[in-house]
Parts: sequence; C-alpha cells; structure tokens
Amino acid sequence: MHHGSGIVRSAAMVVAHILLPFVSSFRKVKIGLHPCFIRAVPFVLFGFMITLGGCAGFMKDYGYYVPDTEVTKMFAAWEQSPHYQYYYCGPQSGPTAILGVHKDYVLTGDLWQSIPDDGEAFANLLGDMGNATLRIGQTPRGYKLYDPDGIILGVWYAIFSATPVIHMQGENRLAVYGPHADLYRRDGRDLFFSSPR
Repeated sequence: MHHGSGIVRSAAMVVAHILLPFVSSFRKVKIGLHPCFIRAVPFVLFGFMITLGGCAGFMKDYGYYVPDTEVTKMFAAWEQSPHYQYYYCGPQSGPTAILGVHKDYVLTGDLWQSIPDDGEAFANLLGDMGNATLRIGQTPRGYKLYDPDGIILGVWYAIFSATPVIHMQGENRLAVYGPHADLYRRDGRDLFFSSPR
C-alpha cells in the first residue's frame, strides 16, 4: 500500500472521529439548526471521505519531498555526488532549481538541462544561482525527493517557494515539474510551475 493513500485515509478517519460527536450533539441540543441540515451532515461527511479516497487514488503516482540539512550543506559546498545525475532548469545565468536524480532512474521531459560531471559547470551554476537568489533576498535550500513508497529518488536545491512536483511515470521513470524561468521576477504569491513536455 502506498504511504500517500494511507495518510489520506488516516486523515479522513481523524476528521470523522472529530466531527461525528458534534453531529450527535446536534440531535440532543436545540441550537436552532433546521432538521434537514442535521440529517444532511452525515452524508456530507461521507462524500468528503469518498473524495479523499479518490484523491488518494489519483495521488498514488506522485512522490514527495522533505527538507534536508545535509543536502543543503552538500549544495552549499558545491559537492557533486557520484550517485546522482544533475540537471538545472531556468536560465543558465541564474538557474531556478538544481535537481539530482539517482542514477537508477530516468528523468523524462525536456524541461531540464543536463549538467556535466566535471564539477566546473556544477560550481558555476550554483554560483550563478547564489547571485540570483541573493538579489531577491532568499537562500536556496536542499531537499530529498521520495517516491510514494518512501524510496529516495534524488535531491533538489531551490528557494523555498520553488517546490517540486514529482510524478512517477512507470518503473524507474519520473517527471519533475519545476518553477518557471522567470521565478525570480515573480511575486511568491504568483508562482506557477513548468511541466515537462
């Protein structure tokens, strides 16, 4: 069973346990609610839980990310791990995100540009990203990327508002949706994501 589905189902159970006592109390206490409303509440809750279950099915192919101090330190030190193939998105003069995908996996789509393993290009991109983020007063952070079952897929480095969306596309294949090239000119409340074509 996927962890994401279990989390959503657990959340639905918690919501039901929290709200059902209130529904029962409506029958005992006269608080001016119309009887039709009181009878409708259990059906609304049931519909809500069905919706959550549907979302769980839809989200089963999506991974998640977790902030990681060691990943942040690795990028800050310009260390390029031999276990990952690195990519960047956005302009080369100021990448909006840098992605490391474990070499057991294939990254799909043409959003990302591959970074050579020689170390020089990696350091130059990180330096340019640092300059771009400094101009807007933000600092990039490191994250670990996981598949729905909690297996590490890779690492991510970007400012806080540039969060990844990880879509598994079959065995050992994934797409990662990243921020637009003009991320640093956008207001954080108006952040959209580019998708691999």
